[in-house]
Amino acid sequence: MQKISPSDVARLLRGMRDDGYSGWTRSATYGVLRGVFSLAVRRGIVTRSPVGGLTDAERPKQKNSKAIERLDSTTLRRLIDAAPTERWKAGLALAGLAGLRLGEVRGLKWSDVDLEGNTIAVSRSCFQMGARGRRRQTQA
Repeated sequence: MQKISPSDVARLLRGMRDDGYSGWTRSATYGVLRGVFSLAVRRGIVTRSPVGGLTDAERPKQKNSKAIERLDSTTLRRLIDAAPTERWKAGLALAGLAGLRLGEVRGLKWSDVDLEGNTIAVSRSCFQMGARGRRRQTQA
C-alpha cells in the first residue's frame, strides 16, 4: 500500500475514463480510494495519502450525461386532468407543480398545509429507504 503513488491513482482513474466508465462510477471510485487511504493514514499504515497528491484536473468530475426530461406545463395539466379521482389529481399536482416526491406526498397531513400562507411544510416521508428527514417548504 505504501508503494502506491498519486501517479498510480491518476493512471487508474484516467484508464477508467478511457474505458468508458461513467463520471458517477469514476467519482465513486475516487471517493472509496480517498476514504481507504484516509483511514490508512489515521491508522499509521501509510504516512501520506496518494489521493491527496492528485491535481484538480486528475480528480474525476461527476457530470450527468443526460438532461433530465420534464413534462411541459400543458402535458402536466393534461395528466392532472386525466386522473381518475380528486385524490389522484391532488397527488399529481403536488408532485408536478410543487416538486414533491411520492413519499413526501404520501406523508403529508392537514397540519402541514398553511392555506393562509399558501405553503406546505414537508417534514416526513412514507418511504423509509432514502428518507433523510429534512424539512422542506414549498409554495402550494
